[in-house]
Amino acid sequence: MKEISIEEVLELQNSIIVDVRTPKEYEEDHIPDSINIPIFDDDERAIIGTLYKQKGKEVAVKTGIEITSPKLQDFYNKYLTLSKQYNQIILYCFRGGMRSGSLVNFLNEMGLNVLKISGGYKSYRNYVLDYLENLGMKHQFIVLHGHTGTGKTQLLEALEEKGCCVLNLEALAQNSGSVYGEIFYSGKAPTQKWFDSRIVKILRESKFKNVLMESESKKIGKVTLCKSFWDTMTDGKHILVNSSAENRVIRLVKDYTKYNTKDDEYLKKSTTRLKDTIGTKAVEDLINKIENKDYEYVAHFLILNYYDKLYSYSIDKYEYDMSVSSDEIDLAVSKILEYYDNAEKEI
Repeated sequence: MKEISIEEVLELQNSIIVDVRTPKEYEEDHIPDSINIPIFDDDERAIIGTLYKQKGKEVAVKTGIEITSPKLQDFYNKYLTLSKQYNQIILYCFRGGMRSGSLVNFLNEMGLNVLKISGGYKSYRNYVLDYLENLGMKHQFIVLHGHTGTGKTQLLEALEEKGCCVLNLEALAQNSGSVYGEIFYSGKAPTQKWFDSRIVKILRESKFKNVLMESESKKIGKVTLCKSFWDTMTDGKHILVNSSAENRVIRLVKDYTKYNTKDDEYLKKSTTRLKDTIGTKAVEDLINKIENKDYEYVAHFLILNYYDKLYSYSIDKYEYDMSVSSDEIDLAVSKILEYYDNAEKEI
């Protein structure tokens, strides 16, 4: 059987990677840009797993063959179509075992040129973990710090458009990290494995050593930054972003109300979680202001009594390589871009 390592796979051009695991496994995480053509659906795999535990391998294998046999014609047709579109087809299952191996053998017998990834998804996961463990040898992080509403995400988006390598960790995590974290994002929170994979994909494909990002806590929503990532971020270059109170309020109001009508309910629900922080009376006042659409009051109150108190320590503990004002976004982008370019030249 023809096999290929995950390192070789990631360097191939005009190839298609096919994940033959179940849709549930694929959703949890998969090799970036791979497609899912499952041999078994979620229920079928559960049945086979139960049989394996209760009646042994032989019964499970026989059942697997019974389930798979009627699908072989459809599999062949799908892979035949792919073979006309790509130079190489590569399959993987969880460990590079029977699921992918059996299908690769069948397709090769049918005259198609198909490879199997050695070690399957597990080898890819190990590759991701190894990449993250050695981040400091591959990249230097340039980290934007600043209070809530200073436009750090806006700056990152503008710098990415300018061609810089940017890691928008909040977008990847689908959470901005505070009690109001999910209001900015409508997507489903990713798994830890998916989050790690997308970080590595962005970094691996970048032509730059330096990577721009926003300062984050170790936990962002439902995912966590690993120790090596955190250490590389702490040891990186640091830029402080400032903005006037007026502009911070404007940004917060825009962010908290720009999506849809459910935002008010989400704002109220999130605000109730602040009772232990700002007190019951303050929470009741804020909810009343939200109901009356007085978002400016809410934003200003939260800046003074929640956000700045929450994040001041983490901002004050760093020594900064430069400071910029985001009141003039274009000027701030220009200054950070110049710093970024100079950092690349120092390599």
